Amino acid sequence: MLSAVVPKELSPRGRAAALQPGHPRPPASRPGLAAPRGLPLASAAVPYLFLCVHSLTPGPTPRSGLSDLAGGRPGSSVTVGLAGHGCPAEWEPLSCFPGTLSNPGFFNYGVEAHKAYKKQSLSSDIIEEQKKLQEADLVIFQFPLYWFSVPAVLKGWMDRVLCQGFAFDFPGSYDDGFLKGKLAILSLTTGGTASMFSKTGVNGDFRYFLWPLQHGTLHFCGFKVLAPQISFGPEMASEEERKRMVASWAQRLKTLWEEEPIQCSPPWYFGQ
Repeated sequence: MLSAVVPKELSPRGRAAALQPGHPRPPASRPGLAAPRGLPLASAAVPYLFLCVHSLTPGPTPRSGLSDLAGGRPGSSVTVGLAGHGCPAEWEPLSCFPGTLSNPGFFNYGVEAHKAYKKQSLSSDIIEEQKKLQEADLVIFQFPLYWFSVPAVLKGWMDRVLCQGFAFDFPGSYDDGFLKGKLAILSLTTGGTASMFSKTGVNGDFRYFLWPLQHGTLHFCGFKVLAPQISFGPEMASEEERKRMVASWAQRLKTLWEEEPIQCSPPWYFGQ
């Protein structure tokens, strides 16, 4: 997984939020961090976080153009996120809590994460990813659809970084989630065509598959969610079709901040 943050001058929305109590002060510009290629507000220097999961196969892939577009040129602001290191199967949950467990006899990851966050004793890689989130006004999730969800490495990032106390609490979820005031968008590729993910397609209506992510994860943590950017079946598309997919994403990035967030609890999901 790759992550990048461009913590420069805040957008108008971000500047207003920064005046609210409890909102972290925007950090000063850091030398060497270039505004990402294709991002609309490169001239306005909007801080955003880019999270990308894609194949580790050497060389370009049908998906990598979308990642390059949002993430910037190689060697600029894209860095390897520590939360994405290693094989998820080798991840040891206890490594997230360097200190003593609150209940060594019965390990509960969510409880331990919450208490470790309050004691400021989470592992350093988690703390670093949380800082990137705090600095960002917009978070872009770029990934290939795996089993109608995110790949394991991105799911692991969510499990570790979006912990109770940092991203939410009770009370403190949905419109009151601790990441409120920030925007999020899913930009994903699929292994099937658009017709396969339609109401009459073999996979069913695509909106239903994204609802748990958009509502149950992002909105739950307070994000305002923008409509997803879906690139259907790039591996089976022609070169011209793939170019159009990239061009569509590039065009949208120019006006992304002008879009209205979607309704994360739409009536159609509940059959109304």
